[in-house]
Amino acid sequence: MVFRLIPHPQIIARRALEYPAIPRSERTTGMLGRYKGSVANRIILWIVVFSIVACAMVTAVQVYFEQKNHIARIEAEIAGIERSYTSSVRRALWIQDMAQLQMLAEGIAAAREIAFVSINENGNPVATVGRRPADGGVVWETPITFEHRNAIIEIGRLVIVGDLARAREQILWLALRMLATNVAITLSIAVFVYFIFSHLVTRHLSAMAEQLSRMSGDDLETVLRLDRARASGAGDDEFDLLVSAFNGLRDRLRETRGKFKKGQEELRSSERRYRAILDEMLDTYYRTDNAGVVTMVTPSMYDLVGWRPQDAIGRKAVDFYVDPDCHARFIESFKMHGGSVRAFEAAMRHRDGRIVWISTTARIYRDDDGNIAGIEGIARDITEQRAAAEAVRRSHNQLRLVSDSVPALILYVDDVLKIRFANREAAKWLARDVEEIVGSDIDTVMDKTWVDRIRPHWEAALIGELQVVSDTFVAPDGKERRLELRLVPHAQADGTVEGFFALGLDMTERLMLEERLRQSQKMESVGQLTGGVAHDFNNLLGVILGNVEFLIEEPEMDAGERAPLLAAIQRSGERGARLTRQLLAFSRMQPLEPSTLNLDRDLKEFVSMLRPTIGDAVTVTMHAQPGLWPCMADRGLLELAILNLMLNARDAMPEGGEVMLTLANADVNDKGQAAEIGLEPGDYVMIAVSDSGKGIPAEMQPHVFEPFFTTKDVGRGTGLGLSMVYGFVSQSGGQVTLESEIGAGTTIRLYLPVAHLVTLTAEADANAAGAKRGICGRSERILVVEDDADLRALTATMLDRLGYKVMLAHDGPSALDLLESGLLPDIVLTDVRLPNGMLGPQVVSAAREIEPGIRAIYMTGFADRTQVASADLDGNDILIKKPFRSDDLALVLERVRTSD
Repeated sequence: MVFRLIPHPQIIARRALEYPAIPRSERTTGMLGRYKGSVANRIILWIVVFSIVACAMVTAVQVYFEQKNHIARIEAEIAGIERSYTSSVRRALWIQDMAQLQMLAEGIAAAREIAFVSINENGNPVATVGRRPADGGVVWETPITFEHRNAIIEIGRLVIVGDLARAREQILWLALRMLATNVAITLSIAVFVYFIFSHLVTRHLSAMAEQLSRMSGDDLETVLRLDRARASGAGDDEFDLLVSAFNGLRDRLRETRGKFKKGQEELRSSERRYRAILDEMLDTYYRTDNAGVVTMVTPSMYDLVGWRPQDAIGRKAVDFYVDPDCHARFIESFKMHGGSVRAFEAAMRHRDGRIVWISTTARIYRDDDGNIAGIEGIARDITEQRAAAEAVRRSHNQLRLVSDSVPALILYVDDVLKIRFANREAAKWLARDVEEIVGSDIDTVMDKTWVDRIRPHWEAALIGELQVVSDTFVAPDGKERRLELRLVPHAQADGTVEGFFALGLDMTERLMLEERLRQSQKMESVGQLTGGVAHDFNNLLGVILGNVEFLIEEPEMDAGERAPLLAAIQRSGERGARLTRQLLAFSRMQPLEPSTLNLDRDLKEFVSMLRPTIGDAVTVTMHAQPGLWPCMADRGLLELAILNLMLNARDAMPEGGEVMLTLANADVNDKGQAAEIGLEPGDYVMIAVSDSGKGIPAEMQPHVFEPFFTTKDVGRGTGLGLSMVYGFVSQSGGQVTLESEIGAGTTIRLYLPVAHLVTLTAEADANAAGAKRGICGRSERILVVEDDADLRALTATMLDRLGYKVMLAHDGPSALDLLESGLLPDIVLTDVRLPNGMLGPQVVSAAREIEPGIRAIYMTGFADRTQVASADLDGNDILIKKPFRSDDLALVLERVRTSD
């Protein structure tokens, strides 16, 4: 079966064309224009328009589905006809029963929705009932087949056409009823909304607009109120909030208007004041436009160049210049300095013909639109200042002539440490030209070692204190020379220090002569010194021997009588010990004064002081390994070495960079590693100074520690810094290494020996002495090796009283005999220097070959470690100085016993 819908025009669309339409322009402008005077009217209009459009769309959808349902009913009816009539039509057509075919066609056409029926044979109708609808209707056409001799033969076709006219009429009336109903409902709602909105909203808005329209621009006194009844207890609604907000705005506007009027009055007053200031000030304020024409000038211009403002306005600024090119340079300066010029000096022509020098500071000013409008500035008469400056210059030349004739270094440094004057002798000492020195910062032209030594003195001079510095400096010829430098503050009457004069005299030759004189005087006084020392010792010995004699002769003397005698003996012994140490110190020629240093603490303080010297362009960082070992070194020389290294690092980074100070423990017990560094195997503390500078060429690296070798420019380095560092570290028992690469920076490492050797003196403080009392031994066996019999016996007595067992030997061989006999001590207490060719450390070494765990304490009468260094002491052993008391010995033994 094949169904085919014949296309036809849409009913609703066709009917819609029959009703008059409102043009779009009239709908959007005319209609809204008529109602634009009222919010309620416009709301009603849009409600009506929206409702009509919605009704039309809903009606169209309903009509569409109603038509589809009608077509479906026709198709269902045709399907029923097919089931009822097809077989009858087939038989009648096969036997050519035309009457039967006509009757069947009429029966089919009798159906309600059928308008036309046709039974065709070979394309020709044989039975026809009704007429085809003009719009085509719903057409159903199916072939009529007959089975003959097992073959299906098409003997004709049955055509049925359904009529849609009745359905259209029904749908049209349905659409009209629905549309009318919806429009009526919409209009009712619109009218209701109109009245509600007019009562609740529009009339209040109109009242508000009316009240606002009555308010004039200056009238902010009217209070907005709405005439409406409110239920008791009702909260504020939107209109209440709007009225409250408006009245609050009115109050703020009134307040702002008052402030504005006050501000206007203050502005006018300020303008009057500033105008009065401009008119009264000595400097001249001026303005020119983009063409260089004077548009404004203050009355002081008359005093400046003899022109009154009314005469100067309208003239070109260039007309006042002596040299027109100077005015061109003035204009060009604005481009170079970003739109402003400070202290530009120029020669102006006074109206009476004389030349006036002015200094002007000016800037570009702009109009309200941001466009450049011209130049404004202030001009000042500096004619007298220039004349004074010329007089100062002549005076300066005279001073230069005099100062260059004096064989002394002369500098003048201002309060910001800029050198303002230097004579020829100063230039010679600083190895620079005078022109290069003047105007430079003092710390940039002086050698860094000079700066570090003189800085505290110039800081004191800048607060008004006279300073005298006498120190050794390296002269430009590379020789060390003694310079006496006096820093004299330059203070005003009110005490303000403006700078200081530095006056220096080369005292080298004079001091050499004085030293020779002192040496001759010293040799002359040796006899007197010897006699004096002998006299002092005889006095001490007299006290000791006399009191001992009393004690021996009267053994029955009671304790009260013995105590003063024994105290006198003890005091004399202590005085003798002090006298001995003073003599040893007097005879000592070793310049190093080593001490145990905590580098993490000591260098952190020192580096913090160096930061201003290094400068802001260089970042200084310090990193210390946790648990850093103490080291043994001369603190002053170590700080000087660090200073030299950090200054070298800074000079290697002229554009700035980073200096890293690293402190770490260095275990250099491997012989290969120690040999590579140049050290004896052992434990060291490593100090590394690294920079991010340009590096040192490989061909120069072998020479950097040579005296007077430098990679710096002429006049910027003496070549002694690194050689001093190398000498100090080597003398301290350490080594220096260099690592550098072009473009990758430089690292210099200092290896200093670890401070394992602990020294105790008899001058322990009162607190330590108190802590010593009450320390006793636990019957440990101690071997005492001492060549002095009395001291050996005294030491044995001390140990016995402290609770120790004592073995005595007078020299190394006798100590070895005791050790080889099987009597092994727990501790060996031995003098460093022993007779008969064997030293104390050798005795200890022999004892440890027998028993490795034996501990040792060394006794010495020398002043410092450097004088016992040749004895090769083990760094883990303890040194105690003679003379010592029982308490000192007890504390040392307790330290040895409790050590790991």
